[in-house]
Amino acid sequence: MVDFQTATSGLTDLPAAPVVVQKLHRLMSDEAGSAEIAKTVESDAALVAKILKLVNSPFYGYSQEISSVKDAITILGIDAINQVILSTAVFHSFSVSDRILDMRLFWEHSFAVGIIAKHLSRGAGRDIQNDTLVAGLLHDIGRLVYARCEPSMFTAFYVERQTTTSIENEAEFFGMDHQQVGALLAKKWHFPEGILSTVSNHHAPERAGKEFRYMVSVVNIADLLCHVMQIGCSASSYVSEFFPSAWQILKIEMGEIEEMLLAALEEIDRSRNMLGTL
Repeated sequence: MVDFQTATSGLTDLPAAPVVVQKLHRLMSDEAGSAEIAKTVESDAALVAKILKLVNSPFYGYSQEISSVKDAITILGIDAINQVILSTAVFHSFSVSDRILDMRLFWEHSFAVGIIAKHLSRGAGRDIQNDTLVAGLLHDIGRLVYARCEPSMFTAFYVERQTTTSIENEAEFFGMDHQQVGALLAKKWHFPEGILSTVSNHHAPERAGKEFRYMVSVVNIADLLCHVMQIGCSASSYVSEFFPSAWQILKIEMGEIEEMLLAALEEIDRSRNMLGTL
């Protein structure tokens, strides 16, 4: 067992959110208008390019081309574009050497969880679909924190052990599991409460507050399905425990699942082409 103080010393030294994300959070707190928000985002040309690449991808599934940040805000809404920017900023800030973690496979798993979650929640409305999409994408950021802040420990635990790992194993080895570590980053970066709850509880949806239990349950089921179908790789072969209550809260008939999964798998296949660019 790794000493808690030693294990967490690097994990709590988290990077600050990029300047544009910090500015955006302040603007949204001040209820600034879309024009001012667009101007702030456009100050980072590289980020803008990736945002537009993402919002025009099959991941979001809009039929019309979005050509500017202002257009993206108009079409997606300020809350949604904030989530897109947070997601894109995570790509920037947590680039990890492929010697430690295969980033393409990691993001393939993360995108697949988001896409499946979106399809599973299609009866809940577009706003909820967008929330579950982004929450699914970011659910495993705790493992990126492990890989970036403690690469030698990450390698020792996930690569050299060559055994199936669990949440309990993670907590014992690192001092806290990847849900707890991800929550530290989510709080520091001022993630929306729904994403924070999903990052914190996606392996234990019954722990989530009532307001966000649907979102957490959708991502929990989507994550389980991705692991079962072996889509991408999140570093761990651990398959989340099945919670009947999480399935029940989705209110999906068994006959609908095949159709939803086929549509999601087609979208995942189309999305693979953009992962290298992002």
